[in-house]
Amino acid sequence: MGAKQNNVNDAVIEAVVPWNGKTEDRLVLFSMTLIVVLAVVLLRWLYPSQSAVYSVVPDKLRQPLTALGNAAEELLLLREIEGQLPLLDGLSEQGVEPFFARPMGDAPEMSWQQYGPCYLATLQAGDSSYQIRLLIAKAGAEPAYQLNWRDSPIIELGTEHGTEQQSACSAGEWHQLPNSNHHQKDHHEVS
Repeated sequence: MGAKQNNVNDAVIEAVVPWNGKTEDRLVLFSMTLIVVLAVVLLRWLYPSQSAVYSVVPDKLRQPLTALGNAAEELLLLREIEGQLPLLDGLSEQGVEPFFARPMGDAPEMSWQQYGPCYLATLQAGDSSYQIRLLIAKAGAEPAYQLNWRDSPIIELGTEHGTEQQSACSAGEWHQLPNSNHHQKDHHEVS
């Protein structure tokens, strides 16, 4: 029995350091930081940012663009009822703004051309000249229409520049306006 008592007295004592949470806090903070950094890197890689160039709509174009946006909705309804887009002459006879020219105080002078689903206007406002266009998409396509504007050199209708206006409906650098609330925003993307 003496041997057994001797073993009991020789027991090993192990010192256990109390867990105060400092190491755990560092591990959790490091893990969370690593997760956030990886998430940001993956999001940037999967969804690269698209640089947008913004331009300010000139004050003299706000009213014509607003009227053209309202007319676009009306043109879509007329196409739905009649089965085709109305011609400029018909729109002018019906008094649809902005195709119906009503002289107002300081309203810009506008001349309209139609090339299929493209309605193109050249505006002369003081020393500045602009073009606005309305492109109507095919039935069922989204977006249903597109509003654009750009600075324009002064072009006399019926001259050799008439073909330039026709190609203006399909080419060139235009400032695009969104289809909704286009008259309430000051900044618009360049397309």
